[in-house]
Amino acid sequence: MAVHNIMIIQTNVDTIKQNNIYMAANHTENKNKNGTSETKNIPANSTSVDESEISVRGKMTTRLMSLRQARQNITYGMHFLETADVNMKSIQNILQKIRVLAVKASNGTYTDLDRQVFQVQVSQLVDEIDRIVSQTEFNSLPLLQGDYARGSLEASMWIQMGPNIHQRERVYLSTMSAQALSMRNYVGSKISISTAGRANDALGTLDRALEMVYKQRGDLQGYNLRFEEAIEKIDDEIEVLERSLAAEFKEPDIEKELKKNKRK
Repeated sequence: MAVHNIMIIQTNVDTIKQNNIYMAANHTENKNKNGTSETKNIPANSTSVDESEISVRGKMTTRLMSLRQARQNITYGMHFLETADVNMKSIQNILQKIRVLAVKASNGTYTDLDRQVFQVQVSQLVDEIDRIVSQTEFNSLPLLQGDYARGSLEASMWIQMGPNIHQRERVYLSTMSAQALSMRNYVGSKISISTAGRANDALGTLDRALEMVYKQRGDLQGYNLRFEEAIEKIDDEIEVLERSLAAEFKEPDIEKELKKNKRK
């Protein structure tokens, strides 16, 4: 009886071995015919992403990368404008000092000699305006010499604020030179407060110059507000795209699939 059982077990083992050999040979034959290995019970999308997903992923990744660069563009644009604004504030302070001197020189209690001293101070301050204008740059780009003023034929300043064509905005920077502000005329003569009458007339000129600076600085603040809103919007979209790419297109774990199907 024991011998009979041993023979049955041995026969079953031999049968299993033969089946395994047959399946292995059949698998090799299929591999040779098709050039690929066929594995049962593994989903087709577990080893590759279908064409539609590749396209969607590519578009989303391209947009994500472009949005990040657009955000950097806006940040640089803000630094560009902040540099201009800081120097315009210095020019504004100078104009205010010149105006105070003009008010002082307008008063009849001062002598002509006093006004000559005041005029020397004014001349130095006017020269300082031109020094600031000539030396104000961002990445070697002159900011206050009129290159980016409205109607300028020299250059234009566009900030690419989005990832696509035409998603850009132009910013304008007026000329802030002493001549543009009427602090000196076309032959180089500086605003005069050498007499009480001239000092009084200078007040009107200085008010117009200050208005020009106030307006341009106001425009810069407006640009910055827009840029801040644009960055906030881009940050929100970047966050959504990053979550989508992480959740929807996570690469499948092949080892887990194999273990799962093996248990089955």
